[in-house]
Amino acid sequence: MKKFQYRIILFVIGYCIGVLMGMNRDNYFGLNDIYDAAELAGWGFPYGVIGLLIGWAADKLLHKLIPNADTHIKCPDCRELVLKDARKCKHCGCSLIPQ
Repeated sequence: MKKFQYRIILFVIGYCIGVLMGMNRDNYFGLNDIYDAAELAGWGFPYGVIGLLIGWAADKLLHKLIPNADTHIKCPDCRELVLKDARKCKHCGCSLIPQ
């Protein structure tokens, strides 16, 4: 899945949580008219935004933690991933040229 799809999924989950929390609040008063339904739908929006922010932060954190082309290269001898700045491969001891 693409990053955008993860963010949309988190937004929808957050929105559903907000609606459920709004339903809990609204159970004391009951759904009497269209205004109550609109208010219930409005409760989900802030939680959807929170879910979206969590998705954005998770993308940024995972980008730093997971080896990728920006941070790692493959050792020419053993083909293991090592940091770009490394002078020596930690797996096989091969000398590397920092890039």
